[in-house]
Amino acid sequence: MSWLRRRMMANVWGGSGDLLPAGYTRVHALTTRSKTYSRAWIDTGYLPNSSTSIITAFGYPYNGGSYAFGSTDGTSSYSVMRDYAAGKYTFRYGTQEYSLVGNVYLVAQVAIIDRVCYVDGQAVHTFDSENFTAGLSLYIGGLHEDSLYYQDTIVYDTVIREGNTTIADYVCCLNPSGVAGMYDLVSQQFLGSANAQEFGYIPIYTETLPSDCTALEYVSISGIAYFLMDFGVLHNGDHMREWFYLPSSTGGTAFGADDTVTSGNGFLSINAYSPYYKYFKTGSVASVNIGLVDSGIIQIDASRTVVTNGVTYNPTSNVGDIATITGQMGVGWRSNGTNPPSTRPAQHIFLVEYCDASLNVIARAVPCIKNGVAGMYDVIGQTFYASHTSKAADAGYPYIESSH
Repeated sequence: MSWLRRRMMANVWGGSGDLLPAGYTRVHALTTRSKTYSRAWIDTGYLPNSSTSIITAFGYPYNGGSYAFGSTDGTSSYSVMRDYAAGKYTFRYGTQEYSLVGNVYLVAQVAIIDRVCYVDGQAVHTFDSENFTAGLSLYIGGLHEDSLYYQDTIVYDTVIREGNTTIADYVCCLNPSGVAGMYDLVSQQFLGSANAQEFGYIPIYTETLPSDCTALEYVSISGIAYFLMDFGVLHNGDHMREWFYLPSSTGGTAFGADDTVTSGNGFLSINAYSPYYKYFKTGSVASVNIGLVDSGIIQIDASRTVVTNGVTYNPTSNVGDIATITGQMGVGWRSNGTNPPSTRPAQHIFLVEYCDASLNVIARAVPCIKNGVAGMYDVIGQTFYASHTSKAADAGYPYIESSH
């Protein structure tokens, strides 16, 4: 069975096409948020049983454990989780459990189909036949029993089948009010977070990459590697957005620009010490520590606001205007002419956007491989950026395309 990419589901189970109602906006994936062990999840309301099959993908930006989906009532379980630190995937089906050790990546596609466990399209185990129905509804991005313990997760489109019947076909999206969640094409209902924590999201880009580029979910940089991108003149009021993950508590810079003409001017730089993020501009404006925020995928808006997984922080009392800057934008580091420390841990970049003050997108850089080199391709400016230093970027997981 071939389903290495979500688009193959159209061939496997009959895709429903793009049937979202007017006012809904597709997004690539949802990000649950970790804040004092509280985060978002989808409660499907469905009780999985021995005839249930599920196909999905999930990301794993944490060194503990996280669930693609899960339900357990203490007797019967139906779940897939990944323990990055232990280096294993664990599947549970009824009273049975199977763990696959090794090859644990930041993103993976997983499934239980007719009792067969899959990781990235490869069958890894078949459970024995047994009859059961879980006593608790299935969560996506969590486990319905211990939903507050396991850490941040990236969740993608998910399909649930029972025998030959599609029970649910969930598409990641924003509803007309801009709330992130999943729309079920079967019941035609929108499901937001089951608790007070809202989902963040990774947007979809619709531009086409050149034929010599292969799209990736993310690209990784570590050590002295970083990108130096030319977005033209950087103006006061412009916006910089980056969806990235820094899986280390030792910190790292998301992006930053320094004026190559006027000493003391800086555009913006985010120094992330998970789970702390420092928002600061150089020059006369002091650093602003916005305190404990959410780990996981971070969207940062460089016009006075910081958005982490959907939560906006606006430290206006300490953030002033800046002058126009003529320097380039560093991604993964500041463009200040010095390289990052060689011991810097890996940072995983999913998407970069630069916008003007009216939020018109000027540049959109997406992860890819071009002629065997991993980097970021600006689909608007049609420019490829490899690492600016002798340390190359590393290719991440292949881009997961949707059947919808």
